[in-house]
Amino acid sequence: MTGRELWAYDSGENVGARVFAFGGAASDDIRDNVPEHGVEILSVDEDGGIDFIVYGRMNRGTHEGSTGIAYYHYAMDQNALEEKFFIPSTEPFEELKDDLSVLAHRGTNGIFYFYMDHGIYGIDLKSLEYVALASGLTKAQFAVSADHSRAAWQENTGIWDSQTIQIMDLDTGDKAQLGGQAGSVSRIFGFVGNDCIYGTGDSGDYLMSNGRVMGVYLKSIDIVDREMKSVMHYEKPGSWIREVSVNDSRIHMKTVTSKDGFFGTYSADTLVCNAEILPGKADDIGWYASDQKGQVLFVQLDRDIETAKKIRQTSPKLAESSETVKPIATAACRETEFYAYGRGRFLGRFVEFSDAAETAYNSMGFVTAGRDRIIWVRGNRASASYIRDITSASRLMERYLDSFEINQTMEDGTFLLDASGSTIIQVLYFVGQNIPVLAYTGEGTSMYLTGYDQTHVRVYHPESGATEVLSMETANQVLGAAGYDFICCVPTL
Repeated sequence: MTGRELWAYDSGENVGARVFAFGGAASDDIRDNVPEHGVEILSVDEDGGIDFIVYGRMNRGTHEGSTGIAYYHYAMDQNALEEKFFIPSTEPFEELKDDLSVLAHRGTNGIFYFYMDHGIYGIDLKSLEYVALASGLTKAQFAVSADHSRAAWQENTGIWDSQTIQIMDLDTGDKAQLGGQAGSVSRIFGFVGNDCIYGTGDSGDYLMSNGRVMGVYLKSIDIVDREMKSVMHYEKPGSWIREVSVNDSRIHMKTVTSKDGFFGTYSADTLVCNAEILPGKADDIGWYASDQKGQVLFVQLDRDIETAKKIRQTSPKLAESSETVKPIATAACRETEFYAYGRGRFLGRFVEFSDAAETAYNSMGFVTAGRDRIIWVRGNRASASYIRDITSASRLMERYLDSFEINQTMEDGTFLLDASGSTIIQVLYFVGQNIPVLAYTGEGTSMYLTGYDQTHVRVYHPESGATEVLSMETANQVLGAAGYDFICCVPTL
């Protein structure tokens, strides 16, 4: 791959084939300057055959001007390129790229599996029949192994309420189920190598903060291998797991011995897995530093190319296809997602506002609720601001406080935002827009953030009616100890 072009080299014949590119090698067509497509290699066989996809905006051919996924097969022995089918998409290029980075896999069973617009789909490469394996998924509800050969997903019943987890081998098509016990819920956490990590708890045993569900208490963590055999089981009587994160072969947990809610104390624990970590895709790729091009990547061959012999170049003839596959989702996404943008491009899609704000913050960007409602902008915050009439400014919050369960848009257009986990600096953007931020300091106790300058934060205590000015350091100590638990009401424009 180089400059969105796909090349193949036959060392026996000393031939380099320019397998795919929009436009000719010396083209100056303006369409070649539209960098809104990518190429992903799916498989390479022993005869040099390549299955790959081109995704994004199509700059040439039958689908020119459309956005989607084109599936190709290149036969090296015939120097022939065949388009198998085209999948149209309503997602912009950057979002489609982000989705396919999660899952794009050609199974050895002859089925192409991919994630697109909250759904996992499979297309039979012979019959072109498709199946929607799951839909309405956020990235918090499913996981894919590093080599894309296994996927696991929760039922579309809410992130904390799934009774079962479906797990599928994307090479054989074999499907199994985890959980399913009466009165239990299951949570998917990811993969270590090809081993699946999940947790089990009691249905409705929620981790709560002032009427909002922040998680679920789990009783155990399990890891199963490709044969669905247990390779690890973690459980401690009298102890529950309130939070889990996976980093390579380490499982980080927050555990508790009493269910005191979000503001209760917890202990940190780590499990180290012995599962085999699969090699990365770039294991056979070398690189060198170029003064003109920066870092240049190259393929490391098993033998040197004779410099005296000139590599003969060729391009295959393309056989385009009129076949179009249009997967249809069977369920809509239940969760509000936050889109982060920065420096003129899409940066990612997140379930938690705090994750989106952190990503956009580092790129001087902004965050939208859904695709089109801007709710947060880093570069649009004054250096100092003060809400003068807190009674008037807090009316929306007082009106909707009892309805604050999830991120949602109300009938009058007000967006109820759970900004928990954000930094003080990030949520002060709302204060600068005359939107008070409610910061919980415990169960049933709170304060409003009502003003700030570069070194201090002004807070209002609704119970006493008192106003207080805290140094930024003190504010971080107080609100950090409470988990930075923020909510606010973003009015419609």
